[in-house]
Amino acid sequence: MSLSLRGLRFSWPGGPAVLDELDLDLPPGERVAVIAGNGAGKSTLARCAAGLAGSEAVLWRGRPLAALAGTERVATVQLVGQRPDLQLSGRAATVRAEIAFGPENLGLPRSQVLDRVEAAMEAMGLTALALRDPRRLSGGETQRLAIAGALAMRPALLILDEPLTDLDHEAREGLTQRLTRLAPDMSVLALDVSAEAWRAQGFQLMQLRDGRLHPFQDMPQPSPPAARPVESGDMITIRDLDFAHDPARPLFRGLELDLPQGAAVAITGPNGAGKTTLMRLIAGLERPSKGRITVAGVQVGPAKPKELAAVLGMVLQNSDRQFLAATLLDEAMMAPRLHRLPDPPGLALRALAALGLEALALAHPLDQHNGARRLTAVAAAIAHRPRLLILDETQRGLDPRHQHRLERAITEFTQSGGTVLFVCHDEGFVRRNASHRLAVSGGQIGLSRLSEIGETARF
Repeated sequence: MSLSLRGLRFSWPGGPAVLDELDLDLPPGERVAVIAGNGAGKSTLARCAAGLAGSEAVLWRGRPLAALAGTERVATVQLVGQRPDLQLSGRAATVRAEIAFGPENLGLPRSQVLDRVEAAMEAMGLTALALRDPRRLSGGETQRLAIAGALAMRPALLILDEPLTDLDHEAREGLTQRLTRLAPDMSVLALDVSAEAWRAQGFQLMQLRDGRLHPFQDMPQPSPPAARPVESGDMITIRDLDFAHDPARPLFRGLELDLPQGAAVAITGPNGAGKTTLMRLIAGLERPSKGRITVAGVQVGPAKPKELAAVLGMVLQNSDRQFLAATLLDEAMMAPRLHRLPDPPGLALRALAALGLEALALAHPLDQHNGARRLTAVAAAIAHRPRLLILDETQRGLDPRHQHRLERAITEFTQSGGTVLFVCHDEGFVRRNASHRLAVSGGQIGLSRLSEIGETARF
């Protein structure tokens, strides 16, 4: 066996056991996917298996993994966590240089570094992006870059903590296929909330439950929320808009768009198509070179930030970066206080309750698991009762229970007359929750009702 976990127990200080007498054997070349809900201990298991949480119960070829020297350990096992952007060096100006960062720090000869970098870029489909600035990559491209950096270390074991959450369906399938084509003696341990993509590629499936690994069983799906009311009027209007990150390659040119009040609009399209950029333009976080955007009667460009913030709430892809307060309650009270609304505590508690978080009101946001943290960001975004709610891949990484809470909140928001605009790569989530689809591809945008996919209303 390459990796053996025997009777592994782990608990965080002052807390109950997260892993309890857990056993796992991972032979060379084995591909295993561990499926579990939010807060079940997937990330803890990943850290233990990578030797980051020392335990004599974690063995590598019969030796305690924690006893391996640092250079030997990083050449043995590589972990890519849920936030791949945080694993980048921050010192590299190109994708190629970023992938070279690890092998260079091993002191390898230049020729070996170059060979490893080229092989890793090829394995992850990044060769065409070799000279791209890592800070200008999409979420899916950043995920593949982090994995490529890990592969360049030539580990015997690759551990991936929810690696598919930033990817569209095509990219998910492509990544899992690439993982099956890695060196045949490299073991891969993936941890995720969904089994579908891993099952399709023949990964052995296991389920983490009550601190132990069990044979996999599909988790029940909650029933979908109630239907939304018919929309009326426009919440967002865009007129003659031009925008480009690079003047030589405009992303949007002459864009015209109307999005209705009371709608749930799913923005779909391939990674890097401009979905997040469009949402940032609507939220006033990017400025167009030409054109006009109006949200709930507020013109985005000339408006003061506080005026715009009064009518919209936004949850970014990396929602952890939005937290400023020491409790969920204080976080949810920030916007009501900013806008001097009556009873900020009451508004905050109602927002938390809408996401099923009222029992955690006095807990620290960053002490929570991924599902609770994402829903906390949603609660903070809706507490001041905005007219527009913008969600950038907020459903990613949520188990069925937490995803259902988010779906319920979307339904309640649109039933109150608000509009929800959400980027999503999960077609099932789109079908359950969207009244409209905004398809983005190559700078072109097509708006259609979900029942009329393919019938474009405007470009």
